[in-house]
Amino acid sequence: MITFEGMDRRMPKIEACLHQYGIADLEAARALCLQHGIDVESIVKGIQPIAFDNAVWAYTIGTAVALAAGTREATEAARKIGEGLQAFTVPGSVAETREVGTGHGNLAAMLLDEDTRCFCLLAGHESFAAAEGGIGFALLRCGFRRYVSGALEQDTLFEANYSGAGQAGLRRGVYFFSQAVSVAEAQEEAAFVLQMLAGRPLELPIFYDWETVTAEEGRANGLDGKTVTACAAAFCRAIEQAGYTAGIYFNLQMGYHTYNLSPLKDYTLWIAEPGKYPSFYYHAALWQYDHSGTVPGIDTPADRNLLFEGL
Repeated sequence: MITFEGMDRRMPKIEACLHQYGIADLEAARALCLQHGIDVESIVKGIQPIAFDNAVWAYTIGTAVALAAGTREATEAARKIGEGLQAFTVPGSVAETREVGTGHGNLAAMLLDEDTRCFCLLAGHESFAAAEGGIGFALLRCGFRRYVSGALEQDTLFEANYSGAGQAGLRRGVYFFSQAVSVAEAQEEAAFVLQMLAGRPLELPIFYDWETVTAEEGRANGLDGKTVTACAAAFCRAIEQAGYTAGIYFNLQMGYHTYNLSPLKDYTLWIAEPGKYPSFYYHAALWQYDHSGTVPGIDTPADRNLLFEGL
């Protein structure tokens, strides 16, 4: 029995695409590929052993479409595979609205085209796997400071998330939700995080996430930008002195009107700006583009991020 994440939402588009090319169903699509000696599952999982079944079926559909269409040129086959990838996207998802599947087909066609003399892919290109839930890294909340009492607490899910992400082969980074109102408190938060990690490895930075809260009694609400910047710098210095890489998470409002980024330029910046593309003027290595993403294994909407460069 064929099953994959989001199957009910995906099937109407998948069936319409298959029927357009005279393919009865998903089983027929898989059989067509195998008939031509193409084991899509083996290819996909040979490239990425932890790939979700979604990736296997998306490329099965695309390959079957290319075969059924009778394509003979590699560039045209790539575009047809892109049609299948696009058919697999969830209606209303980021992947559908950005036409990520079609874009991947076109991208592959450009790479395969004999007329292509020079090809440059700018950092930030979103992979089909990322858009559809395939994950390459995880940014885990390790702890937080309570916004009224100021008490420091470890996230109750951190240990399980850290272990699970590692077992899945994901690159791990962490963030601490700060409500620091002084440099001394920011240093205290850094020490708390370092004690929690106890020297364990991270593949991505430790991020300082200072935010105001909607509750009127929020202890950090109204803090001036100079102090916020000093707190971020103090936190990051302490983290890097311990041998980790440090970073700062913020949204557009904070990036332009709260933080003074000059003294923070040597730390990794992570910008939260939901939308089709980031507009933040300054360089950021991470972009949080969606606050309501669907990720296999997570029952609630999840934040989704793109990593623009290797860290």
